Amino acid sequence: MSMVTGVMEAVRRVNQQAVIVIKSTVPVGYTRHMADVYQDSRLLFSPEFGTDILTANKLDLTGQHA
Repeated sequence: MSMVTGVMEAVRRVNQQAVIVIKSTVPVGYTRHMADVYQDSRLLFSPEFGTDILTANKLDLTGQHA
């Protein structure tokens, strides 16, 4: 996940207000964990494959923590 984290940090250096959509296969809970670490609700996950939706506990398209 270091590549995903590196890109997120690079984007934040350029634009701290940018909405970041992760379009990669990441472990369940990764997006929420990173949103908590960076204290950022503008971090979203968009499944790369249809099966990603089936393995996720829920799909958060709003960026809001449930």
